[in-house]
Amino acid sequence: MAEAGPGLPLSLSRALRARAAAYGRWLGRCRSRAAAEDVRRLRTTLRRLLSLLDAAQSVAPRRSLPRIRRRLRAQLRSLGPLRDIDIARASLDAAGQANPSLDLYTAWLAARRPKLAAAARRDLSALDPAPLLAALRYFADNLAGVPPQACVRGVRLFLAAALAKAIKAWERTAPGDFRASHRLRITCKRLRYAAEWLGPSLPGFSPHDLDAMHRLHSLAGKIQDMGVTAAGLAGFGAARNATVLAELRPVLASLDAERSSLISGLGPAAARALEYWMKRSAAGQLPQTRRGVSS
Repeated sequence: MAEAGPGLPLSLSRALRARAAAYGRWLGRCRSRAAAEDVRRLRTTLRRLLSLLDAAQSVAPRRSLPRIRRRLRAQLRSLGPLRDIDIARASLDAAGQANPSLDLYTAWLAARRPKLAAAARRDLSALDPAPLLAALRYFADNLAGVPPQACVRGVRLFLAAALAKAIKAWERTAPGDFRASHRLRITCKRLRYAAEWLGPSLPGFSPHDLDAMHRLHSLAGKIQDMGVTAAGLAGFGAARNATVLAELRPVLASLDAERSSLISGLGPAAARALEYWMKRSAAGQLPQTRRGVSS
Protein backbone atom coordinates (compact mmCIF):
# COMPACT_ATOMS: atom_id res chain seq x y z
CA MET A 1 0.00 0.00 0.00
CA ALA A 2 2.96 2.31 0.54
CA GLU A 3 3.64 2.42 -3.20
CA ALA A 4 0.46 4.38 -3.80
CA GLY A 5 0.52 6.27 -0.50
CA PRO A 6 0.49 9.84 -1.91
CA GLY A 7 -2.76 9.19 -3.77
CA LEU A 8 -4.50 7.36 -0.94
CA PRO A 9 -6.17 10.37 0.77
CA LEU A 10 -7.65 11.47 -2.55
CA SER A 11 -8.85 7.93 -3.32
CA LEU A 12 -10.55 7.71 0.06
CA SER A 13 -12.12 11.15 -0.39
CA ARG A 14 -13.43 10.32 -3.87
CA ALA A 15 -14.78 6.97 -2.71
CA LEU A 16 -16.71 8.59 0.13
CA ARG A 17 -18.20 11.19 -2.21
CA ALA A 18 -19.19 8.52 -4.75
CA ARG A 19 -20.82 6.28 -2.17
CA ALA A 20 -22.63 9.19 -0.54
CA ALA A 21 -24.02 10.12 -3.96
CA ALA A 22 -25.08 6.51 -4.60
CA TYR A 23 -26.77 6.43 -1.21
CA GLY A 24 -28.73 9.57 -2.10
CA ARG A 25 -29.86 8.09 -5.43
CA TRP A 26 -31.06 4.76 -4.03
CA LEU A 27 -32.66 6.43 -1.04
CA GLY A 28 -34.70 8.50 -3.47
CA ARG A 29 -35.74 5.39 -5.40
CA CYS A 30 -36.83 3.60 -2.24
CA ARG A 31 -38.75 6.63 -1.02
CA SER A 32 -40.74 6.69 -4.24
CA ARG A 33 -41.48 3.01 -4.86
CA ALA A 34 -39.34 0.55 -2.80
CA ALA A 35 -39.21 -2.11 -5.51
CA ALA A 36 -37.23 -5.25 -4.71
CA GLU A 37 -34.15 -4.12 -6.64
CA ASP A 38 -34.30 -0.64 -5.09
CA VAL A 39 -34.32 -2.13 -1.59
CA ARG A 40 -31.45 -4.48 -2.38
CA ARG A 41 -29.32 -1.73 -3.88
CA LEU A 42 -29.99 0.70 -1.03
CA ARG A 43 -29.02 -1.91 1.56
CA THR A 44 -25.84 -2.79 -0.34
CA THR A 45 -24.98 0.90 -0.71
CA LEU A 46 -25.55 1.47 3.01
CA ARG A 47 -23.19 -1.37 3.87
CA ARG A 48 -20.50 -0.04 1.53
CA LEU A 49 -20.90 3.43 2.98
CA LEU A 50 -20.71 2.17 6.57
CA SER A 51 -17.54 0.23 5.78
CA LEU A 52 -15.99 3.31 4.23
CA LEU A 53 -16.91 5.41 7.27
CA ASP A 54 -15.13 2.86 9.46
CA ALA A 55 -12.02 3.39 7.37
CA ALA A 56 -12.47 7.17 7.53
CA GLN A 57 -12.73 7.01 11.31
CA SER A 58 -9.41 5.16 11.44
CA VAL A 59 -7.77 7.77 9.21
CA ALA A 60 -9.26 10.99 10.61
CA PRO A 61 -11.47 10.42 13.69
CA ARG A 62 -14.50 12.67 14.02
CA ARG A 63 -16.82 12.80 17.02
CA SER A 64 -19.89 13.04 14.81
CA LEU A 65 -19.11 9.95 12.70
CA PRO A 66 -20.54 7.43 15.21
CA ARG A 67 -23.82 9.35 15.23
CA ILE A 68 -23.98 9.29 11.42
CA ARG A 69 -23.23 5.56 11.42
CA ARG A 70 -26.09 4.95 13.88
CA ARG A 71 -28.49 6.78 11.58
CA LEU A 72 -27.39 4.77 8.57
CA ARG A 73 -27.59 1.49 10.49
CA ALA A 74 -31.12 2.34 11.60
CA GLN A 75 -32.12 2.70 7.94
CA LEU A 76 -30.46 -0.62 7.15
CA ARG A 77 -32.39 -2.38 9.92
CA SER A 78 -35.70 -0.80 8.91
CA LEU A 79 -35.42 -2.33 5.43
CA GLY A 80 -34.63 -5.81 6.77
CA PRO A 81 -38.19 -7.25 6.93
CA LEU A 82 -38.95 -6.04 3.42
CA ARG A 83 -35.74 -7.53 2.07
CA ASP A 84 -36.50 -10.84 3.84
CA ILE A 85 -39.79 -11.08 1.94
CA ASP A 86 -38.06 -10.38 -1.37
CA ILE A 87 -35.45 -13.05 -0.61
CA ALA A 88 -38.08 -15.64 0.30
CA ARG A 89 -40.16 -14.96 -2.80
CA ALA A 90 -37.14 -15.20 -5.09
CA SER A 91 -35.86 -18.37 -3.41
CA LEU A 92 -39.21 -20.16 -3.54
CA ASP A 93 -39.91 -19.07 -7.12
CA ALA A 94 -36.56 -20.56 -8.12
CA ALA A 95 -37.34 -23.81 -6.29
CA GLY A 96 -40.57 -24.24 -8.29
CA GLN A 97 -42.04 -26.90 -6.00
CA ALA A 98 -45.76 -27.71 -6.29
CA ASN A 99 -47.25 -27.63 -2.81
CA PRO A 100 -50.66 -26.26 -1.68
CA SER A 101 -49.30 -24.93 1.61
CA LEU A 102 -46.30 -23.41 -0.17
CA ASP A 103 -48.70 -21.64 -2.54
CA LEU A 104 -50.55 -20.36 0.50
CA TYR A 105 -47.31 -18.99 1.93
CA THR A 106 -46.21 -17.30 -1.28
CA ALA A 107 -49.66 -15.69 -1.57
CA TRP A 108 -49.30 -14.43 2.00
CA LEU A 109 -45.88 -12.97 1.17
CA ALA A 110 -47.28 -11.25 -1.92
CA ALA A 111 -50.09 -9.71 0.14
CA ARG A 112 -47.76 -8.61 2.93
CA ARG A 113 -45.11 -6.92 0.79
CA PRO A 114 -47.12 -3.83 -0.27
CA LYS A 115 -47.84 -3.06 3.39
CA LEU A 116 -44.21 -3.31 4.38
CA ALA A 117 -43.14 -1.32 1.31
CA ALA A 118 -45.56 1.47 2.21
CA ALA A 119 -44.25 1.54 5.79
CA ALA A 120 -40.65 1.65 4.54
CA ARG A 121 -41.44 4.50 2.17
CA ARG A 122 -43.07 6.45 5.01
CA ASP A 123 -40.09 5.92 7.30
CA LEU A 124 -37.57 6.89 4.64
CA SER A 125 -39.62 9.89 3.49
CA ALA A 126 -39.66 11.21 7.05
CA LEU A 127 -35.88 11.55 6.87
CA ASP A 128 -34.19 14.69 5.65
CA PRO A 129 -31.08 13.38 3.87
CA ALA A 130 -29.67 16.82 3.07
CA PRO A 131 -27.78 17.37 6.38
CA LEU A 132 -26.44 13.82 6.32
CA LEU A 133 -25.22 14.13 2.73
CA ALA A 134 -23.68 17.51 3.51
CA ALA A 135 -21.81 16.01 6.47
CA LEU A 136 -20.51 13.17 4.30
CA ARG A 137 -19.25 15.62 1.68
CA TYR A 138 -17.59 17.65 4.45
CA PHE A 139 -15.78 14.55 5.71
CA ALA A 140 -14.74 13.70 2.16
CA ASP A 141 -13.20 17.14 1.73
CA ASN A 142 -11.28 16.76 4.99
CA LEU A 143 -9.99 13.31 4.06
CA ALA A 144 -8.44 14.70 0.88
CA GLY A 145 -6.17 16.87 3.03
CA VAL A 146 -4.92 14.14 5.37
CA PRO A 147 -1.12 13.62 5.08
CA PRO A 148 -0.46 10.52 2.97
CA GLN A 149 1.53 8.64 5.59
CA ALA A 150 -1.13 9.27 8.23
CA CYS A 151 -3.73 7.96 5.79
CA VAL A 152 -1.64 4.85 5.10
CA ARG A 153 -1.33 4.17 8.84
CA GLY A 154 -5.05 4.62 9.40
CA VAL A 155 -6.06 2.39 6.49
CA ARG A 156 -3.63 -0.30 7.66
CA LEU A 157 -5.18 -0.23 11.11
CA PHE A 158 -8.63 -0.55 9.55
CA LEU A 159 -7.54 -3.45 7.33
CA ALA A 160 -5.82 -5.21 10.22
CA ALA A 161 -8.96 -5.01 12.35
CA ALA A 162 -11.13 -6.20 9.46
CA LEU A 163 -8.77 -9.11 8.76
CA ALA A 164 -8.68 -10.13 12.42
CA LYS A 165 -12.48 -10.32 12.52
CA ALA A 166 -12.60 -12.28 9.26
CA ILE A 167 -10.01 -14.76 10.55
CA LYS A 168 -11.92 -15.20 13.80
CA ALA A 169 -15.15 -15.86 11.90
CA TRP A 170 -13.36 -18.29 9.58
CA GLU A 171 -11.92 -20.23 12.52
CA ARG A 172 -15.39 -20.62 13.98
CA THR A 173 -17.10 -21.96 10.87
CA ALA A 174 -18.14 -25.60 11.02
CA PRO A 175 -20.37 -27.90 8.94
CA GLY A 176 -24.01 -27.15 9.68
CA ASP A 177 -23.26 -23.93 11.57
CA PHE A 178 -25.32 -21.48 9.55
CA ARG A 179 -24.87 -18.57 11.95
CA ALA A 180 -21.11 -18.89 11.65
CA SER A 181 -21.35 -18.78 7.86
CA HIS A 182 -23.31 -15.54 8.13
CA ARG A 183 -20.67 -14.03 10.43
CA LEU A 184 -17.99 -15.01 7.93
CA ARG A 185 -19.89 -13.33 5.14
CA ILE A 186 -20.37 -10.08 7.07
CA THR A 187 -16.78 -9.83 8.29
CA CYS A 188 -15.27 -10.59 4.89
CA LYS A 189 -17.42 -7.93 3.28
CA ARG A 190 -15.39 -5.25 5.02
CA LEU A 191 -12.26 -6.43 3.22
CA ARG A 192 -14.06 -6.77 -0.09
CA TYR A 193 -15.54 -3.28 0.09
CA ALA A 194 -12.14 -1.89 1.06
CA ALA A 195 -10.53 -3.63 -1.92
CA GLU A 196 -13.10 -2.05 -4.24
CA TRP A 197 -12.07 1.50 -3.40
CA LEU A 198 -8.39 0.95 -2.60
CA GLY A 199 -7.76 -0.32 -6.12
CA PRO A 200 -4.15 0.35 -7.22
CA SER A 201 -3.17 1.23 -3.63
CA LEU A 202 -3.00 -2.53 -2.95
CA PRO A 203 0.25 -3.85 -4.47
CA GLY A 204 -0.19 -7.17 -6.19
CA PHE A 205 -3.96 -7.25 -5.73
CA SER A 206 -5.46 -8.68 -8.94
CA PRO A 207 -8.97 -9.00 -10.39
CA HIS A 208 -8.71 -12.69 -9.52
CA ASP A 209 -8.36 -11.79 -5.83
CA LEU A 210 -11.45 -9.61 -5.97
CA ASP A 211 -13.32 -12.31 -7.89
CA ALA A 212 -12.47 -14.81 -5.14
CA MET A 213 -14.01 -12.47 -2.58
CA HIS A 214 -17.12 -12.10 -4.73
CA ARG A 215 -17.45 -15.87 -4.98
CA LEU A 216 -17.24 -16.27 -1.21
CA HIS A 217 -19.91 -13.64 -0.68
CA SER A 218 -22.13 -15.18 -3.34
CA LEU A 219 -21.85 -18.61 -1.71
CA ALA A 220 -22.39 -17.31 1.83
CA GLY A 221 -25.25 -15.15 0.54
CA LYS A 222 -27.06 -18.16 -0.89
CA ILE A 223 -26.69 -19.96 2.43
CA GLN A 224 -28.05 -16.96 4.30
CA ASP A 225 -30.95 -16.48 1.87
CA MET A 226 -31.98 -20.10 2.31
CA GLY A 227 -31.86 -19.64 6.06
CA VAL A 228 -34.10 -16.57 5.87
CA THR A 229 -36.51 -18.46 3.62
CA ALA A 230 -36.59 -21.55 5.84
CA ALA A 231 -37.14 -19.51 9.02
CA GLY A 232 -40.05 -17.62 7.51
CA LEU A 233 -41.57 -20.77 6.08
CA ALA A 234 -41.29 -22.67 9.37
CA GLY A 235 -42.81 -19.78 11.29
CA PHE A 236 -45.70 -19.56 8.86
CA GLY A 237 -46.41 -23.30 9.16
CA ALA A 238 -46.23 -23.26 12.95
CA ALA A 239 -48.66 -20.33 13.10
CA ARG A 240 -51.22 -22.12 10.91
CA ASN A 241 -51.94 -25.74 11.75
CA ALA A 242 -50.40 -29.21 11.78
CA THR A 243 -51.57 -29.98 8.24
CA VAL A 244 -49.87 -26.92 6.76
CA LEU A 245 -46.69 -27.58 8.72
CA ALA A 246 -46.64 -31.22 7.59
CA GLU A 247 -46.99 -30.19 3.94
CA LEU A 248 -44.14 -27.72 4.32
CA ARG A 249 -41.72 -30.18 5.94
CA PRO A 250 -40.44 -31.62 2.61
CA VAL A 251 -39.70 -28.09 1.41
CA LEU A 252 -37.89 -27.29 4.65
CA ALA A 253 -35.91 -30.52 4.42
CA SER A 254 -34.89 -29.68 0.86
CA LEU A 255 -33.72 -26.20 1.89
CA ASP A 256 -31.79 -27.61 4.83
CA ALA A 257 -30.07 -30.24 2.67
CA GLU A 258 -29.06 -27.66 0.07
CA ARG A 259 -27.72 -25.31 2.73
CA SER A 260 -25.67 -28.10 4.26
CA SER A 261 -24.24 -28.95 0.87
CA LEU A 262 -23.29 -25.34 0.18
CA ILE A 263 -21.77 -24.71 3.58
CA SER A 264 -19.27 -27.51 3.01
CA GLY A 265 -17.64 -25.31 0.35
CA LEU A 266 -17.20 -22.29 2.61
CA GLY A 267 -13.79 -23.31 3.96
CA PRO A 268 -12.02 -23.50 0.58
CA ALA A 269 -13.83 -20.37 -0.64
CA ALA A 270 -12.74 -18.44 2.46
CA ALA A 271 -9.16 -19.67 2.09
CA ARG A 272 -8.98 -18.29 -1.45
CA ALA A 273 -10.80 -15.05 -0.58
CA LEU A 274 -8.46 -14.30 2.33
CA GLU A 275 -5.27 -15.51 0.64
CA TYR A 276 -4.08 -12.08 -0.49
CA TRP A 277 -4.67 -10.50 2.91
CA MET A 278 -2.99 -13.33 4.77
CA LYS A 279 0.12 -13.05 2.60
CA ARG A 280 0.30 -9.30 3.23
CA SER A 281 -0.02 -9.95 6.94
CA ALA A 282 2.76 -12.54 6.82
CA ALA A 283 4.94 -10.02 4.97
CA GLY A 284 4.54 -7.58 7.86
CA GLN A 285 2.35 -5.11 6.00
CA LEU A 286 -0.47 -5.85 8.43
CA PRO A 287 -0.20 -7.09 12.02
CA GLN A 288 0.40 -10.83 12.18
CA THR A 289 -2.62 -13.14 12.30
CA ARG A 290 -2.81 -16.60 13.80
CA ARG A 291 -3.80 -18.73 10.84
CA GLY A 292 -2.04 -19.67 7.61
CA VAL A 293 -3.43 -19.24 4.13
CA SER A 294 -4.42 -22.86 3.70
CA SER A 295 -7.32 -24.59 5.42
